[in-house]
Amino acid sequence: MAMMNASVKKTRDPVIDWLRVIGLLLVIGAHCRLPGTFQFLREFDVVLLFFVSGISFAMSGNVSYTGYLKKRFMRLIVPVWCVEVILFAVSYILGHPFPVRTMIMSFFMTGGGIMFVWVYRVFFTNALLMPLLAKIPLPSGFTGGIVPAGVMVLNALLYRYVIAGIVPEALADIICYLISYTAGWAAVSWFGMLFYRMEEKAQAGWTLLWAAVFIVLGISIGFPLQEAYKFPPQMYYLSYGLAVSGMLVLVLKRFAGSSAVIAWISKHTMEIYLVHILVYYLAAQYLENGLVQYVLMAGVPCLCIYLVEQVKGRKAHG
Repeated sequence: MAMMNASVKKTRDPVIDWLRVIGLLLVIGAHCRLPGTFQFLREFDVVLLFFVSGISFAMSGNVSYTGYLKKRFMRLIVPVWCVEVILFAVSYILGHPFPVRTMIMSFFMTGGGIMFVWVYRVFFTNALLMPLLAKIPLPSGFTGGIVPAGVMVLNALLYRYVIAGIVPEALADIICYLISYTAGWAAVSWFGMLFYRMEEKAQAGWTLLWAAVFIVLGISIGFPLQEAYKFPPQMYYLSYGLAVSGMLVLVLKRFAGSSAVIAWISKHTMEIYLVHILVYYLAAQYLENGLVQYVLMAGVPCLCIYLVEQVKGRKAHG
């Protein structure tokens, strides 16, 4: 496959920057001891990040498939491995070594390893699929979102009634990683890519539809925390995330302006998220105050990355 064609030219879109930053800051908050109301309301955060990743792909322009995968591997997988090596080494030096099994599973970014790194595995599997999904000819407008939405529904039904219902547990875990996680999150990114190309009327229609789905499902099960329906992503969890993501797009298109700070954070989202994992395991997890945790896990990574940039800049001009 020589070239991939994304019809939207790559530009700096402040709406995408704001969406990415909102998702990042909420995900970091999810890892702090913040009030339950916040934890309920912020549950659209991961969906938003995958939604935005689809938009970003659509704006990436013409790139080679192999070149794109190599770039994503170097940006998503290698940095995680480096951070894990640092974390395990420092923890060992401090006298709190991780179990060998935990370290091994962490490099696979699956259950049994350290927390928070699974998103990088799924972002990379999305990178394998998005170039192929983007080539599927779908109608524009509201109807274009029906196929990825249908994939989400079928994937959730497959998990609930087959994989988690009748498949033996050991095999179910493997199938879940191969199918349920992969298809569910890829469909979210695919939907995001198509959603951003729609006219505002179609975007509003999908936003209202996802909100209606969430309300109906919530009433039927009593509006529990969406977290229980996140691994793998099921429709109660996804419908809330997509409804809020759509609403944010509609609002930010009207009110979001360019901001150097927001653009900088957006550009360094992946690095900030990675460093926040180090801060969590080496310091923040031992704190009781959720606000202090949040300041550390959001502020320290930004400061570290900014200082690294300054040092690199001086060396380049030195």
